[in-house]
Amino acid sequence: MRRLRIPSLLLVASAALLPALAPAQVVVAWGFNGGGQCNVPVGLAATQVAAGGAHSLAIRPDGSVAAWGSNQYGQCDARTGFVATQVAAGDRHSIAMYSFGGSLAWGSN
Repeated sequence: MRRLRIPSLLLVASAALLPALAPAQVVVAWGFNGGGQCNVPVGLAATQVAAGGAHSLAIRPDGSVAAWGSNQYGQCDARTGFVATQVAAGDRHSIAMYSFGGSLAWGSN
């Protein structure tokens, strides 16, 4: 197995996934990829990442939320039109805090 060294600014983990935010806002991910949660969208730049059970989230530099991986429970249906300040992901849900002071959640309860 070849070792890959990536300087990381932010590392998060779930039971099967490890996305990381590397320098220059580059998102990388590895681990179990059964839902496509490691298939980072090409060209995605981010300021924060989060890992769910089979999906991943990121905040783009403009504050919009990117979501990819399994969307079986609507957990990748990120809200649009808001500037996110934080994101978090659970097994089947996602949540974001926004600059207006509120938060929104989507996916399964």
